[in-house]
Order: sequence, then structure tokens, then C-alpha cells
Amino acid sequence: MVGSLSILLFFTAIVLWLQSDHGNAFVQQRLEVYLQDSIPTAQFEIGSLRTNFFSEVEIADFQVLDIDGNPMFGFEQLNFSVSLRSILWNRIDDLRLDISKPIIYLEDYEDGSTNFSRAFPSEEEEEEEPFEGMPIALPNLSINIQDGVFIQRSVTDPPAETTVTDLNIIFTADISQGENIKVDFKELSANISSIGRLGLSGEVDWFGDSIEVTELDAYLNDISASLDGEIRSLKGTPEVMLSLSGAFPKNSLRSFTSMDLPTMDTKIATRLSGSMWDAKLDTTVRSEAGGLLLEASIVPLLKKWAVVLKTDRFHLDQHIPMYVTDTLLSGKYEVQGKGFEWPNDITANIKVSGNHQVFWAEPIDNLNFIGTLKDGVLDIEQLSAEHIVGELNTTATVDLLQGFLRGEIVVSIADLLTLEHFDVPDLSGSSLLKGQISVDWSDTLQVSQQG
Repeated sequence: MVGSLSILLFFTAIVLWLQSDHGNAFVQQRLEVYLQDSIPTAQFEIGSLRTNFFSEVEIADFQVLDIDGNPMFGFEQLNFSVSLRSILWNRIDDLRLDISKPIIYLEDYEDGSTNFSRAFPSEEEEEEEPFEGMPIALPNLSINIQDGVFIQRSVTDPPAETTVTDLNIIFTADISQGENIKVDFKELSANISSIGRLGLSGEVDWFGDSIEVTELDAYLNDISASLDGEIRSLKGTPEVMLSLSGAFPKNSLRSFTSMDLPTMDTKIATRLSGSMWDAKLDTTVRSEAGGLLLEASIVPLLKKWAVVLKTDRFHLDQHIPMYVTDTLLSGKYEVQGKGFEWPNDITANIKVSGNHQVFWAEPIDNLNFIGTLKDGVLDIEQLSAEHIVGELNTTATVDLLQGFLRGEIVVSIADLLTLEHFDVPDLSGSSLLKGQISVDWSDTLQVSQQG
């Protein structure tokens, strides 16, 4: 009995000493030696360490350097705390990790290696066992990373550098035994030198055979997006039901490219539904100010697709800079088709019902078009339009591969005085032109008309 009590007192004294300043310094020194002996291709520095060995660890001014003394990773402060009161029930309560001002330096070399792969060479990969769930529950996991920095340098010709600053990551998780993980992203934000400010928040829940996403909101500068939905049957044939919406304010894409891009406020909504083998993708693009609504759907497995464009006095030249002439669209433009490979795999039905239009500064009213596309040949069943000069009606066949058009054309001019629009003076009366038209552009442009 006395011997057991002596052993207990001895171990108690050791634990109490290890919690003291001298004990913490001893632990710090032994940890540095252990790290250095385990990984001789890197260097480790610890400013200070404090722990009570049961629930708290604090490390300050930690650094990892490569063999030449160049910094690779470090942080100003790390606090780790945990409650072990439920460990006997395979549960760890209130596990929290706080890291202040971490910094990572990643260098890419021309041979494809990095400073990390050189400092921490990988061992032979063992075949991974399938994940069978968590062996222990973590119902209150909290991770908080503040004021992080990430610097990536390419030691190539020419050299390149990307810097991420103000990196903040805050999330909580509820991890049950087995395959049940809930993660709530409170904040993920950063400034990236090449693109700007980005952020993320929302909830992702994994239930082993399914994933649920709830209000996963992201932003990049003025651009915002939100994802909701679920994926089921992950271990079989996945079933998907996801909705993605986004908003692109005017000129928000200009900072990413030198191309002339649309300058209108735009909202996009996309929905993916069905099994992974025959999923359907529906997309809507809307611009209230521009008077534009684009609806598109696609079923990749069945090679089916459809596009419907609805416009209400949409000034193409005002919103899309590459169009410098006066162009106004008002109406409904529909294309439904099948196939993706041009020309023989694609068939399509095309229909246009237009109101007042302007093409290349020429006003067009009551534009109607019905046609079919197959094997690279467009059959125009109807093309009719009204111009201030007259009315046009035509049917034609257009071979887009051989480069020719054959058709019938009818032009009705109620008042020849309207030809003054094209600088044709001193005509009166009316006219009806009807005949065959042929256009060939396979080599040089040739136009002929009979009738």
C-alpha cells in the first residue's frame, strides 16, 4: 500500500513539474529534438510552449524552415483545448483549435517539385483502406484561423508570385461516430493578389451515403453565388438535386480579362437534377435592366439540349461592346436539338418570333423564322419580315458545308417612294418581286436571281 502511494505521489509530482515553467521548457526542448530527428531535411523552431498535459496546449512563434534556412511555415500563436470528460464513451467534447497569423511559403521548381516535397519526401504509398467512418465522436469541434498569409512563388522563367493575405477561416463541426459529419462554415475569407477578395459561408452535412448543402454562399469581389441541394446514393448511382444562383453586377468581370464583356447587371440560376447518368441541367440568365432572359437545358447522356432567348428591347450594342452598330432585339428565339458533334450528329428545330428589331441600324418588324437543321443543311420553311421599304417572304435551303443557298423570294413594296431610304430617288407606285434566288460562297461570292 505504501509502495503504491509512493508511486502515485511520484507520478503526481512529475506531472505537476511538467506543468511548471521549467517543465514546459523541458517538453519544448524534447519536442524540438524529436521533430529534428524525425525529419532531418527541415528545421524547427518553437518560441515558447505551455501545456497542462490534459486539456490545453499553447505554442508561440513556431517556424518550419528548409535545410537552407528559408522559411516554409509558421504561426504567431496556436491554442489547443479539449475536454476529455467523455473519452470513456468514445467522445471528445469541446475540441477547439485557434491559430493566429499563420504563414505558408510554397515554392514551385522547374522539375515539378516544391520546397515541401523536398523537405518532407513522401514514403512509398500504402494502399488506403476504405473509410468506414469516425471511430470517435467530436460533437463540438471548432477551428479558428485568423490573419493568415499564403505566398506561392514559381522559381521558373519567368518567375511568378501569388499572395493570399487576410486569410480567415472559422468553422464548427459536429462529427458523430461513423459516417455523419456536419460542418458549418462561419467565415472563409481572403484577399488574393491576382483576383481580389473572396469569401465563403454556409453548411455542408455528410451522412455517409448522402451530402446536403444549405445556403453555401460565396463571393468574389462584387460577384456572388449561392449553392443549395443534396446528392444521394453516393455508394451506388448518385442522385443529384443542386441549385446554384449567382449575380454579376455591371462590369464585374472586367478585372479578370481584357476581352470586351457584357456591361449589364446579370443574374444566373442553374439547377442540376437526376441521376449522374441522365442528369438534366437547366440554366437561366436574366438581366432586368437589359431586358434579356436566356433559358437553356441539357441532358448530356441523351444528347438533348434546348435554348430559348426572350428579349424586350434589348440593346445589344449598348451592353456588349463588340457590337458597334445599332442592334435591338425584341422577341423570342428558340432552338431545340440533339447531338453535340458538328455536322452530322446535330439536328435542331429553330423558331423566331420577333417584334420590333434593329439589325445593323436597319429597323425590322414582325420577324418570323421557322427552320430545321440536319447534317449541316438548314431548311428554311418560313422567313418573313417587314421593313419600312416593304415586306419579305422566303423559303430556302442553305448548305452550310458546301456553301450555297437556293430558295424562293417574294418582296412586296407598297410605295416605291420608300426606296429613298436607300438613296434611290424619283420612283412612285408599287412593286412585287418574285423569283428564285441562288447564293454561292464556296469559292467567291456569287448571287443570281430569276423571275
